[in-house]
Amino acid sequence: MKSFRILIVLVMAAAIGLPAYAEVQSEKTREALRQEFEWLRAEAAATVTIATKTKMNIDDAPSIVSVITEEQIKNSGAKNLSEVLRQVSGFHINSYSAFPDTKVGIRGLSEEVNPGVKIMVNGHSVENVLNDNSGYVPSFPIGLIKKIEIIRGPGSALYGNEAMNGVISIITKDAKDPSAISAGYGSFGTYSGTGQLSYSKDDLNLFLFADHISGDGDPQLIGKDAASVMFPPGFGNAPGYSNEESGYDNVFAKLSYKDFRLTASYVKAKAENPVGITGTLTDKNDVRYEKAFAEAAFERALTEKIRLNVKAYYDYDYDDFSYEMFGARTSSLFGFPKGESVFARIRTKTDKFGADIMTDIDVADSLKMVAGVMSEYSMLYVAKTDANINLTGQTISLDGIPYMPMQYLGAMREQPYETMETGTRAVYAGYVQGTWNIMKAFPSFENIGKNLTLTAGVRDDYYSDSGGTVNPRMGIVYAPNDRLFFKLLYGQAFRAPVYIQMNVKNNATIFGNPDLKPEIVKTSEIQAGVNLTDRITATLNFFNVRKEDAIVLYKGHYENRGEIESQGVEGEIRVSFDKHKYSYFNVTFQKAKDITHDTITDLGGTYYAQEDFDLGSYPQVMANLGVNSDISRYINANVSVNYIGSMERIGKMQFTASETDPDGTVQKTDLRDPVNSYALFNMSLIFHN
Repeated sequence: MKSFRILIVLVMAAAIGLPAYAEVQSEKTREALRQEFEWLRAEAAATVTIATKTKMNIDDAPSIVSVITEEQIKNSGAKNLSEVLRQVSGFHINSYSAFPDTKVGIRGLSEEVNPGVKIMVNGHSVENVLNDNSGYVPSFPIGLIKKIEIIRGPGSALYGNEAMNGVISIITKDAKDPSAISAGYGSFGTYSGTGQLSYSKDDLNLFLFADHISGDGDPQLIGKDAASVMFPPGFGNAPGYSNEESGYDNVFAKLSYKDFRLTASYVKAKAENPVGITGTLTDKNDVRYEKAFAEAAFERALTEKIRLNVKAYYDYDYDDFSYEMFGARTSSLFGFPKGESVFARIRTKTDKFGADIMTDIDVADSLKMVAGVMSEYSMLYVAKTDANINLTGQTISLDGIPYMPMQYLGAMREQPYETMETGTRAVYAGYVQGTWNIMKAFPSFENIGKNLTLTAGVRDDYYSDSGGTVNPRMGIVYAPNDRLFFKLLYGQAFRAPVYIQMNVKNNATIFGNPDLKPEIVKTSEIQAGVNLTDRITATLNFFNVRKEDAIVLYKGHYENRGEIESQGVEGEIRVSFDKHKYSYFNVTFQKAKDITHDTITDLGGTYYAQEDFDLGSYPQVMANLGVNSDISRYINANVSVNYIGSMERIGKMQFTASETDPDGTVQKTDLRDPVNSYALFNMSLIFHN
């Protein structure tokens, strides 16, 4: 089809020079050429489907959207998905010490295992009912990526759960990509190998992909750890080096025949915690997990104006985490034998089954509708904990012998009480969204501009264990001419509580809450954009985010009691001369604070009402600069700089006992100095023929 259109363009171009054509015909031809080249440009990179589930130009999409192409990823020399996402405006990518995962911060908001961030692979949502998006960012193979479409802001009106802070939609390679094989070796004992196989015949298309990467990582010197603070000198392993070893194996397959598509994915991972789960430096942690999904889909145009998409899917997740909570030196303080450390092993399994039916309807030339329903069923059917210490928080009896909390059990023993209640969750949802092009509906309005589009939608989700939530969205996109465009956006989004937050029990410090309900985010956004030339585009975004009923750990219990506000501005300029010569610069200014206004009380009954305080652990200023150019036909050069401003510690207050005030003196929870600002410089030279 594309070759046919290009042929038509060439024929039109030749026809312009023929004297037999009248002037009016030449005008029509030039207009056809202009429209065709716009289509070619849109097909190359400027179209997205993430905003409306239908294809549209990125400037017209009713969301704040970013696109990263396969060519850009390849040119950057990025080795993993974290390095790719780092270049996105408003994104702060960071690792955390207690688990080998990557934390994706968007607009100052982030948490462990990335709750509130929707991650999709070819439209399939990968979140897990037990631990959100744990492990997906570090384990996803970068060589499988064809394109990434990203929404900064809410997406629950279309995509449901988790789409609060942003949506990351990964589009993979397929049978159109050539077969290939590669291998690599890098510093820190890094080995990698990738192979892909493509086959097409008539209406049958098959794509197979396999990838392996493993390495020792880059150990970091840990001067002080939690044991250094809690226990006397000499009872911890610090100073020492963090553990950074990891290994990931991925297999991916995609089969299509006419209107049918079958996709399957499997990842197996083994990694080390940089430091122990309790924040102490330990070296016997072993984190293993397996994740898999299979999806069958059918897509067909029923009429010229109605398209149907039906899919059914299954997800599987198995986690086997072995944690050395305290090393042998520290464990001696708990009465452990010499050389024995505090150790625990946790195993969980979850299943998810679901189906989704969606219709895309062209109601009129000016109105497009998307509507759908979905049903999903999840279950946690294995939750086992073994430990050599009593972790239940209560006295237990094993073989007739009583053991106090935190007492040595003599060996690894299965805990006598369930640490998490197994259970099931059913989800039902329906959604509808319409995009109305007012200019096409009322041609007389064309004198006020090039484009005026209104998008409105709503989604109703019901969770059998945490209740229902209705989330609307609305967007107005206005372009007075070919150069300028403006977006005014509002959306509400949600995240349902996960099993850990609802069902953890028999724990010494943390208790689940089965009465939790979804947390809600309300976001307002304004974007102003200008196409300075056909090759240069600049945008400026203003955002305000307010999270209500945030799920927080309060006095050892999970509760819906937090309120958080984030606001800021994002600016970006992009220059593109061709697929090899381009550059970008973006900068973000943001401020995120807790506005819950909780009260705390000391032993004497004196209370303090928390004022608005900074969330901490996020940069208030970020900037990215990237330049790419082909030096010659065979050499490509890419340079990028990622700047992260200094990060304040959490501003929350607490009562801390002192010599002058035994009941407690009000001071910050975290008294450490701010994290210094830093810049990452990357340069990549690629040689190819």
